[in-house]
Amino acid sequence: MSSPEIPQPHDSLVRHTFGQLPHAASFFRENLPATLASAIRWDELKLLGGSFVDEQLRQAETDLLYQVPLRDATEGADNERSLYI
Repeated sequence: MSSPEIPQPHDSLVRHTFGQLPHAASFFRENLPATLASAIRWDELKLLGGSFVDEQLRQAETDLLYQVPLRDATEGADNERSLYI
């Protein structure tokens, strides 16, 4: 008896894992350049809804988009940045 195949298991794992903000923040802190990682207010990381992948790639690509503010940004300046997995 074979087990049922999970469609796109890698994408499902990535979405499940990095859909949890502490895991996403940890991943970005470890993989972004240190100067950039230290400039981000990780406690304000937000996962944005929606999809930003071409329709033809939808079933083959994982897309998670986050928004984070930068520390010490000039008042009134756009201090929000986007991060993408």
